[in-house]
Amino acid sequence: GKATSIPLSEIEIFYCLDDCVSPNDRPYLWTMSVSSLDNVIAFAEAEIPPGEDSKTIALACSLDWKLLNAGWMQCDASIVSGSCIRKEPNLVMSPCYPEMQEWRKLHGKPPVPLQVVLSGSGKLDMNHTMLTASEYQVLIATTRAGKQNLYQDFLATHPSASEVEFQQHLIQHNNEIAIFSHHADNVTHINHLSEVLRYLRTKKNVKLADVSGGGEVISQLCREKLIDELRLNISGQLCGSLNTEGQHRSTLFPSKDYVYTPTTTPLVKHKQIRVFNDDFIFLRSGIQYRH
Repeated sequence: GKATSIPLSEIEIFYCLDDCVSPNDRPYLWTMSVSSLDNVIAFAEAEIPPGEDSKTIALACSLDWKLLNAGWMQCDASIVSGSCIRKEPNLVMSPCYPEMQEWRKLHGKPPVPLQVVLSGSGKLDMNHTMLTASEYQVLIATTRAGKQNLYQDFLATHPSASEVEFQQHLIQHNNEIAIFSHHADNVTHINHLSEVLRYLRTKKNVKLADVSGGGEVISQLCREKLIDELRLNISGQLCGSLNTEGQHRSTLFPSKDYVYTPTTTPLVKHKQIRVFNDDFIFLRSGIQYRH
């Protein structure tokens, strides 16, 4: 696709982080999102290889894919939801372009950013690419119940394994489980993502963090006033709410249980804008929180 013709130097200028300072208690946080004009963030159709099509959206779009990689290039840690991991069995948040890999090397960063999976339920496939290849350092942020579910999933392939053996398996594959629930053992939702970010800043020295999805995680981060920067690619197309199988397509900023009023809505302040080939608009924006 034509996206590969966008030079890295232009991407660096557009997403320059020189003036972005991380707070003491959490990383500087940006979200990387893609949306059609009718708020759809993925077609949810049969798999198209990442970056192979210039006329689709999200992972499959050559242009969206390159800019998504740019976020992975810059960050110390990339955050993703458990649902994204379940939908994308081969997803790894690591730049695949040689020039971006070289950029990380020149800037003293490890080859791959810390992979952070937010999964309160712990319902993850322990055979996922990200969790089995030891070159990826993975932090699974979960709850007590979520950790137990991960252990049960491990037992399915390792009958009668002890919790000590499970812990050894995690260490062997460069995985770590951190619990962020201080309530009842049956809670399967991380109530305060600020605790996860504080852990990343104070325990992992993460100063720059990328959020690659999903929509519900981004909505919660916005409610908790934690997003410093929105990176949004707007694709000039209408997708429709259902895929060809009749399943609902995911949307940007879903909010099932939270309502802003006209005086409390967060205001998006656009800092930079780009247009590419008349088909795409790229926004880089800050948020003024009023709730």
